[in-house]
Amino acid sequence: MSQMLQRLGLNRPELRAWAMYDCANSAFWTTVIVAVFPPFFSDYAAAGLEPADATARFAWVTTIAVTISAFLGPVFGAVADYRAMKKRLLAAFMIVGVMATLMMVTIGEGEWLYAGVLFGIANVAVAMTLVFHESLLPHVAAPREMDRVATGSYALGFLGGGVLLLVNLAWILRPSAFGLSDTVAAIKLSLASVGVWWFAFT
Repeated sequence: MSQMLQRLGLNRPELRAWAMYDCANSAFWTTVIVAVFPPFFSDYAAAGLEPADATARFAWVTTIAVTISAFLGPVFGAVADYRAMKKRLLAAFMIVGVMATLMMVTIGEGEWLYAGVLFGIANVAVAMTLVFHESLLPHVAAPREMDRVATGSYALGFLGGGVLLLVNLAWILRPSAFGLSDTVAAIKLSLASVGVWWFAFT
């Protein structure tokens, strides 16, 4: 085990702690951003809209969230550097993102605007946490270690995000096998599991 951690560049506790945040937030990218939320939005939250309209509204929500993140990132990054509060800001945005993700279980059929707002808030929050997370790397790793630590962290993140996604897809594809009433219940449980995973591993 120690040899594997050495190869990954995660042989010290502070390096593993830093890398664990990749494991924490990657579940949001794999389950919410990529695999589960987009079709959930189109088929359930935007029920009643034309498919093209549903796609356009989801694209607008995503665009707005990315734009907000692009403006907030440099501002909060400078504040975090000046006030030495990177970890506190990471924690604050993480909590906002987790709460928005957990609240996705309350989305009703046809509530595309509510779903879009929650998705947008969570999207901005997770992007902002990456600003602070990445800025912490020089505090835990020497310059010669940074590439290997970042690569090991990235690998750990996709391992964690991939494991939870596999569980989520099992729930969604066979909801009755897990005691779930239907696919919508399985999707909402999957979204809630992302919030719990994100908080727990952080």
